[in-house]
Amino acid sequence: MRFVFVLIACAIAALSSAKAQNLHSWVSAQGNDSSACTMAAPCATFSGAYQKTNAGGEVSCLNSGAFGGVFIQKSITFDCSAVHAEIGLNTPNFGSLFSVQIAPTDTVILRGLDLDCAAYSNATAFQCISMAGPGLLIVDHVKLSNSSVTTGSISGLDIVPYQGVAKVVVTDSIFVRNGGPSGGAGIRAAPTSSGGAQVTINRVVVSGNTFGIAFDTSQSGQQGINATVSNSTITSNANDAIVATTSSSGGPIGVTVRHSALTNNGYGIRSIGSGVTVRADGNAVIGNNIGVSAISGGALLTAGNNIVQVNGSNGSFSGPVPLN
Repeated sequence: MRFVFVLIACAIAALSSAKAQNLHSWVSAQGNDSSACTMAAPCATFSGAYQKTNAGGEVSCLNSGAFGGVFIQKSITFDCSAVHAEIGLNTPNFGSLFSVQIAPTDTVILRGLDLDCAAYSNATAFQCISMAGPGLLIVDHVKLSNSSVTTGSISGLDIVPYQGVAKVVVTDSIFVRNGGPSGGAGIRAAPTSSGGAQVTINRVVVSGNTFGIAFDTSQSGQQGINATVSNSTITSNANDAIVATTSSSGGPIGVTVRHSALTNNGYGIRSIGSGVTVRADGNAVIGNNIGVSAISGGALLTAGNNIVQVNGSNGSFSGPVPLN
């Protein structure tokens, strides 16, 4: 009977613990992770709030703060759009401020965040946001800055699935001052092994990075990349505004660039490798060192309505977009 009573007591405790999980949790610069993470008793870190939030729940900010890194393995929303929450880093425990590794059926939403990743300066392998598995990641109304290093390569938003297909949607966001002297980008999709990526980018500003937006399957990425960039401004990046590149063993890449301004970069649009097809529709490619370039068998196709002018060298498209 005593054994049965212990089992019942444990079950009740487990149920109580489950009920204690929040559907909506809160963080504050004045919070404490031993608190309940409610609005009245907020936590101090994203990781503390994450642990006390149900799958499918939400974490919000009461104010600005250094809320630290969080390793995300379930559906959840981090939404701080109700306040101007400039979010910095304390200890880089997870390799990224937001390190996302979720199941194909999970969705993570990052919304209304001002992410300053300067605390990782001089590191070699840290990002503001990384997506390393399948599932859906939505980045909306986010400013992501200063994920930069003095040596090596780093990217602000790094999409690097090694198996399965990562689905990433980025809207109404800003990416500035990300990268390193040997590479990195404001946004980079570079699946490896059997990974792939489906990326939709709309109404973003990408400026002052090493590369603006980079798609890369040179390390395999067998399932390839399918991406769309639209209604965006990619300007004043040291190298390419948009580049897509693969190797002889890499997965295919298809990118459509629509109604965007690609100005004052090293390259406007570049397509590299025989498995790469970039389609350009209604863009302004102006003031770059080189406007458009397709090399090593890459296809760079035009819908016939792009403005490519006043570049150091305008370059040329490899052909027209086929009409269906």
